[in-house]
Amino acid sequence: MKKVTSRNAASTRKQQSSRGLGSSSERSKLKSRSSKVSTTKVLKQTTKSKTSRTRLRSSATTAAALRTRKSTTIDKESVRKPRRSLKGAFSEHSLRVFGDSNAVGYRKPPIGTRGLYSELATRHFAKVLPAVGKTRLTILPGDYHFLDWAKQRTRDEQRGESSSDYALLVLGTNDISYLRKKEIPGSIEAPEGELRKQLRNHFRKVLAWLSSRTRRRIFVLEPLNLMPSRAQEKALVVSALRTEVAAMNSLARGGRRKPCSSAAAASSSSATPVEWISMDWTLQDLQCLEGRAPDPRHFGVSSVQASLAAVSLETTSQRRKKK
Repeated sequence: MKKVTSRNAASTRKQQSSRGLGSSSERSKLKSRSSKVSTTKVLKQTTKSKTSRTRLRSSATTAAALRTRKSTTIDKESVRKPRRSLKGAFSEHSLRVFGDSNAVGYRKPPIGTRGLYSELATRHFAKVLPAVGKTRLTILPGDYHFLDWAKQRTRDEQRGESSSDYALLVLGTNDISYLRKKEIPGSIEAPEGELRKQLRNHFRKVLAWLSSRTRRRIFVLEPLNLMPSRAQEKALVVSALRTEVAAMNSLARGGRRKPCSSAAAASSSSATPVEWISMDWTLQDLQCLEGRAPDPRHFGVSSVQASLAAVSLETTSQRRKKK
């Protein structure tokens, strides 16, 4: 009996041990399963997080694209097409530009217009002479008197080389800025009527000097100056110049000028016809500077193109009238 019981006990121990082994393998299986499940969960979570990140990135990219589109739209709207025609016409004659910083160009392209008159004029005229001008020049005598400087600048030029068929005068912006300031001493305490008279007299001298080197016609571009604080000065300067141009045209057609000095009468008696180019300047014509307000005293590329187109169209229309 003892032997039987001992055998039974041994078999029981084996069964228990085998059960114990089975339970450990099951545990390992369960562990592997649980690790697989947890790995799957982690992968799913990672995939979800990646997907959410991708969605966020794509939404951010879309928002950026929308912002870019909006800003592009705003930029396109802010830079409108010029109101004036840019096509113009081609003339077989020559042109020369005179004046201040707007004549020779201020700042480098594409924002500025430095050298653009001479470059773009070749599309409209067979020959373009070098421009005569620099910054700050004025019609009225002062620190930057145009006529004194221009005579000095062109004194070494030979007669044939300095003459052109047409001339474009871009002057008056700085008179608007410097009127009644130290740059033009004679204007500081002068009444408005005296200033108007001075502007006309000195502008007449400028036109007479240009007449001696221009064979067919002088074009005067309306001065640009959109400084709010100089609105009265602008009205005075533009009115005086425009009145003088009308008087020159009347004289060219055989009309009479009001009594003036003998020197002025002699200089205007052989005047070349003068044409006023009205531009009706607005903020859209100004040079737009990045991060700054538009420059109220300098026009942009489109205004150079528009003024040249106007000049070329006038020259061709005058030629057709003669025919």
